[in-house]
Amino acid sequence: MSRYFFLPTVLLCVALSAGCADSVLAPDNLVPEDLIPAGLPPAVGNATDSFGFAVTAQDFAFEQVYPLTFTGEASTVGLTVVRYAGGEATLELLDEAGTTLYTRNLAQNVAEGTQTVPGRPARAVVRFEDYTGIVSIGVNGE
Repeated sequence: MSRYFFLPTVLLCVALSAGCADSVLAPDNLVPEDLIPAGLPPAVGNATDSFGFAVTAQDFAFEQVYPLTFTGEASTVGLTVVRYAGGEATLELLDEAGTTLYTRNLAQNVAEGTQTVPGRPARAVVRFEDYTGIVSIGVNGE
């Protein structure tokens, strides 16, 4: 009996998702407002030679220091900010001695590919104050 239930369920899901494709993929609407709700906690990935941070923020206040484990003598940083609407935010990468290797103000819409950062980051500091926008950050070891 389960196979008789499975196939119609899959076909129904495919049919429903096909009807939604235009609103999600339209070039003038790449990040629809209702796609990701604001107010969820940041999504963070932190592993050896890799750090990721993403948040959809509305009037967001947050400060966190993340310990990092990078093994090489350089890393690359890529980031995107869309729908920036106010507030202050920064990303800072520090080495073991506390020296700033990289800092970036996130208070504007921006799309940066990858920027090479010399040194071995030991901490990532993210700060948000009354911030509204969608932020995605990726740091990878070289």
